[in-house]
Amino acid sequence: MILILCIILCALTYNARAHECACATTNVNVRTGSSTRYHILKTLKTGNCLPYKGDNSNGWVHVDYNGSDGYISGRYVTIQTCAGAARAQGCACATTNVNVRTGSSTRYHILKTLKTGNCLPYKGDNSNGWVHVNYHGSDGYISGRYITLGSCGGGNGGNGGAVCPTIVSRAEWGARQPKNHTPLSGATKYVFVHHSTGEGCTTRADCSRKVRSFQNYHMNSRGWSDIGYSFLVGEDGNAYEGRGWNTQGAHTKGYNSVALGICMIGNFQNRLPNQAALDTLHKLIECGKANGKIKSDYILKGHRDIGATACPGQKLYDLIKTWPHYR
Repeated sequence: MILILCIILCALTYNARAHECACATTNVNVRTGSSTRYHILKTLKTGNCLPYKGDNSNGWVHVDYNGSDGYISGRYVTIQTCAGAARAQGCACATTNVNVRTGSSTRYHILKTLKTGNCLPYKGDNSNGWVHVNYHGSDGYISGRYITLGSCGGGNGGNGGAVCPTIVSRAEWGARQPKNHTPLSGATKYVFVHHSTGEGCTTRADCSRKVRSFQNYHMNSRGWSDIGYSFLVGEDGNAYEGRGWNTQGAHTKGYNSVALGICMIGNFQNRLPNQAALDTLHKLIECGKANGKIKSDYILKGHRDIGATACPGQKLYDLIKTWPHYR
């Protein structure tokens, strides 16, 4: 009898824990062990959550990080139901590649395979353990076993729920109206990396000022219809919407109809962009892939690969040549 009661109580505890999340009260590191001497897996941003697996006696919290064990100092998290966390933060994010279906059972039609780390807007929990999400305006359902509920990542500019960097919209950085625009046709095959030369920027106000100056130069001095780049990335960790996902740019002669051009703000001839900017560049490309704006087998290039220019700077160029999609 005691054994049966123990089994029931343990099962109830496990099930409750399966629906609890550890949510960051400030930016905090997730580590491979319960001490600061262990390797950092990820910096969990304020308000973001991971599935809760239990407390350690030394004050660390055990979490599920993409199917592996992670540990966060208990001083910097709150434990709450994942449903409550999601309602506050808005997204259901895949912990592994998982199918989004038209109903809350595996017998329903698959709408999409949501890749690890990508998210969709959260609409609620079902009693049978499935999560209700918004799939491009339609109802979608994902098994609750394969998601974590938390922040949408702060993306703007039509990110469709993917884990995207913060994208400062044209309105937010003070863009002028374009003279005209030509739409891009479907997902792009190429991504070109540029640098702006000159000084970098580490605050949103300074980066916005620089982006406005680039637009003025491109429109007033070069006679272009708008700023040339698709996006720009500052060392403040933000991406800035140029012509965006859907409009042809004026960044790479001969490739503007089949490529996105991303400009890293600063001169990277003799130094690399900081880690915040590099992380944002990676996230921006992944965001484009997840939302059908960049082909999954895209080719990455530096501006100098197709023209007589030092762009995107020697140090940055040497780095992107080591990345998997560089050709």
